[in-house]
Amino acid sequence: MPDEDPIVEEVRRSREAWAERFQFNLQAIAKDAERRQLEQNRPLIRRPARPVPSLPAVTFGDAETLEAARTAVST
Repeated sequence: MPDEDPIVEEVRRSREAWAERFQFNLQAIAKDAERRQLEQNRPLIRRPARPVPSLPAVTFGDAETLEAARTAVST
């Protein structure tokens, strides 16, 4: 593995400690992030959820259907 970047390592440690404080509960982490943004008087940007693309059913060995699904996801 290449030499580790100390800044990247610090960010990873901070992220891990923050997640651990909230028992890795994503809703609690997001709520804390929102609270901190509001306390710091920063604009809170809300975006609508993106739709999840539906994929056609794929059977094993059906290469054409699999390729169509890959194409649908990448567009």
